[in-house]
Amino acid sequence: MSEKIISFIFTKGRSIRIGDENSAKEFLYTYNFFKEEYKQTNLFEYLDNNNSSKFIEFIDKILRKITGLPFYLEQRPTTSQKNILSKSDYIVYTSHRHGLSSLPYFLIKKKNRNLSVIVMGLIKESYGHKFKNYIAFLILSTLFRVYDNFIFLSKGEHMKASLKFNKYSYKFKFLPFSIDTDFWKKNNYSKKNNLILFIGNDGNREYEKVVELVNEMNDYSFLLITSKIKKQDLKNQNFKLIEGDWSKNNYSDRDIREFYEQATLVILPLKESLQPSGQSVALQAMSMEVPVMITQTEGFWDYSKFFHNENIFFVKNNETKNWKYSINKVLNDDELLKKVSNNGYITVQDNYKLDKFYISLKKILKIT
Repeated sequence: MSEKIISFIFTKGRSIRIGDENSAKEFLYTYNFFKEEYKQTNLFEYLDNNNSSKFIEFIDKILRKITGLPFYLEQRPTTSQKNILSKSDYIVYTSHRHGLSSLPYFLIKKKNRNLSVIVMGLIKESYGHKFKNYIAFLILSTLFRVYDNFIFLSKGEHMKASLKFNKYSYKFKFLPFSIDTDFWKKNNYSKKNNLILFIGNDGNREYEKVVELVNEMNDYSFLLITSKIKKQDLKNQNFKLIEGDWSKNNYSDRDIREFYEQATLVILPLKESLQPSGQSVALQAMSMEVPVMITQTEGFWDYSKFFHNENIFFVKNNETKNWKYSINKVLNDDELLKKVSNNGYITVQDNYKLDKFYISLKKILKIT
């Protein structure tokens, strides 16, 4: 048994799911795989306002304002966590927000440990005005110099980072997000009634677009699982709105799995972004043999694996009329639905399983 000390840093919501049979394992980023092979594997959660003080909160606001970068020094590690981190051989930040916020600490205490950051949405075309872009570039260059590996979940963002920060591109790796396919599998057959499912809360979803679709497509039923849409904005009776939030765990993954089983189509209208928004939902749905319709954005995780009308449905122009046309066309073509459902399932099984993610992550970290 190896004596390597490995520490994973998460935002809240992970520790309560470990060992829970009602929860999928993808958002542990294979921590559980590492724990099984390397017993000295640690899990830390940086909670909102952990160790916060008015001064640190003020500094955070200033840094975010002048850089456009997600600094949250208030979520710095506790003293006991620092003691473990100081002894760790490998540290994996599963959010670039925490990796960036820990940069001041590792500028002083890098030592010989291996530092890795999982990146999703860090690289942008612009962080604001010219001065802000300059400061952001300097800070990101420092981040890339100090840390060892940057694991991008989107091929588009990986390519953009490699062009913009070519000096450090050898540290940039593309590793697509993977899901717990043993959990996300169809258990029951349920008769489909053209139910359209939308689920999610992240900032790159087009919530107003979803509201427009529900209001203008009264012939279809919608199931909305989100805390970002208000019931009073929906005019008709063709929907069910459930306030769901992954971090609050107010609905278990098992509950979500049952919602997928009811759906004929999952829709994911998105804002244009380099962030691979909707990635986990899309892969979960496909693993459940539910076809997915998603906005074609620059941040889509891997266009070499997904093709319109083959294993996914892309909407190129994000206007509401195009979404309505695409939904109507798809839901009136049973053969096309079946083909995309089957092909999507096969694509996930072949490329997005957690064991493959684990093997690839170990190679990136160079853990033996």
